[in-house]
Amino acid sequence: MKAFRRHLPLVLMALTLAWGASARQVDDPWAATVVTVTAPYPGPALWKAVSGDHVVWILGVPAVTISHAAWDARHLEALVAGAEAVYFPPTAAGGLGAAFKYLSSKGLPGGQTLAQAAAPEDYATFQTLAGRYGLSVDDYAHDKPAWAGLRFRTNAFQKMKLPVNAMEGRMIALAKAHNIPIRTIARLKPNAFIDALSGLSEADGRTCFGRLVADTAFVTDHVEAMTAAWTAGDMAAYTRLSADEPKAGCIDAALDQAGVSDKGLDATVMAIEDAMSGTRRGVVVLPIRLLVGAQDLKARLRTAGIDLQSPVGQ
Repeated sequence: MKAFRRHLPLVLMALTLAWGASARQVDDPWAATVVTVTAPYPGPALWKAVSGDHVVWILGVPAVTISHAAWDARHLEALVAGAEAVYFPPTAAGGLGAAFKYLSSKGLPGGQTLAQAAAPEDYATFQTLAGRYGLSVDDYAHDKPAWAGLRFRTNAFQKMKLPVNAMEGRMIALAKAHNIPIRTIARLKPNAFIDALSGLSEADGRTCFGRLVADTAFVTDHVEAMTAAWTAGDMAAYTRLSADEPKAGCIDAALDQAGVSDKGLDATVMAIEDAMSGTRRGVVVLPIRLLVGAQDLKARLRTAGIDLQSPVGQ
């Protein structure tokens, strides 16, 4: 039982890392409904979801940042202070059943080891990075490659003191400071995702491990520059950096197979629609990966009659 409780937060964090109003008064500085945001505000950039006279402001937050990130939150505080509610991204929610499923399916069969299952060059990189992060390769010796890679990435961020969802936490604190209601868009169960990732073929699992190891190295090497670009609202710089990040397509494929992506996107569209229905402005916080480069959310909003407008430089 204790083992299940110890592993459950890891499963939920891994899934979290994998995923991402009525008409305003003219004296409200957030009420502009122009097609493009042309004047940069200090601090992180904002997207707008617009339908007629209804506007919802969207803050895209990176999953991983440096722990000592400094940012000018004045414009965000003013935005939140006048909000009807602040909506936050879907979260993973699972019980001991999810932890049991993870523990019973993450291991390699027949006494096989990760060193045997992974591509030699990827395993060598993994060994080097584990030494850099102060992690033991023995802790992953009998994991299936995909789970080893995902767990390694999560552990590496923890060891390097790179907080996950820290910026989301700061926005929660702002909302609480102004007594603004906090709403979670959805709670997603991880069981189907665990099945999908555990069921990868040997070849797909091997590829997945290599991509996750490469992504871990990229994030730890570039997180300071990406955090600086995000906190300054420099979306041109952030977009350039994020475009070079190795993408672990196996994680997105597992999320799609599990139906998590569709459920999360559908719930996000519904939350934005709900945020538009209030008498005060709506504010939504989303994973920035849904807003930079990706088209799925924009297409679904367009189908719902909502125009997603990007900040300058994105």
